Amino acid sequence: MSNIKAKRSLQQKVSLRLSAAMAVFTIGVFLILRSVITPAFEELELSAAHSDLVRAEQAIQTDIDNLMAITLDWAPWDDMYEYVSGRNPGFQRSNLDRSTLSNLGLDMLVIYELGGRLKWGQLQVDGEERPLQELGLLGGDSPFTSMLTSHDSTDSEVVGIVDTAFGPMIISSQPILRNDNSGPVAGALIMAQLLDEPRLARLQERTEVDMTWLLVENYVVDGERELADIPVGVLPVRLSEEAVTNCVVLADVLGNPYLLVSSRTPRVITSLGQQTVNAALMLSL
Repeated sequence: MSNIKAKRSLQQKVSLRLSAAMAVFTIGVFLILRSVITPAFEELELSAAHSDLVRAEQAIQTDIDNLMAITLDWAPWDDMYEYVSGRNPGFQRSNLDRSTLSNLGLDMLVIYELGGRLKWGQLQVDGEERPLQELGLLGGDSPFTSMLTSHDSTDSEVVGIVDTAFGPMIISSQPILRNDNSGPVAGALIMAQLLDEPRLARLQERTEVDMTWLLVENYVVDGERELADIPVGVLPVRLSEEAVTNCVVLADVLGNPYLLVSSRTPRVITSLGQQTVNAALMLSL
């Protein structure tokens, strides 16, 4: 009888020690998964979200660079130079019509003579021709007028984002020169594209990023921030259960904070990481 009790006592001790060891093992696995695996997935997700923001910002910059390239192709042109100087009236009939903007993918093309006098211009919004005055950009009290319509030297240029009555616009203004880029400067050539909904849709398709933008002044309208407190550059990451939101503030051609571009990345990686942790815990149990 005593031998049976001794065997049971030994079995209980072994069972308790095995249970304790298994509990310690399970807790150790849990701590390792929570402290190592989960943060690794979160870091990977934040890195992917940042990459989305970089692609969104680079997509806009690529459109700006392409616009500048088109302007630089047209501005140093003998025929354009002679036209602005009043010696080539046939240039307008041959090169400046409604199809020119469509072929170049432009929403606005404007030519200024020396001294900032308007020579020719056309603006299209949603496929409809509109007066240049409605843009609120060239003329009047606009701070952009003088820098866009006149250039003091052959290497002068204005490229970037500006504010208009129809929303943000990417713009390139180059001095009109001869074919060999020699002067003197005869005037200014301005080409522009609106950052509107169709362009946003094309950028989203091109980058495969859920991106959007809004004016910085609308971002601070909630009263929680002052416009002076919004820096140009990347803002802190915002996390929710559904997505990671990254934002970057772009400056206008004057250097002022103007456009807030954001990317929204679903938290798929974190969800996958949590599933991995749960599966490992179930396996250890």
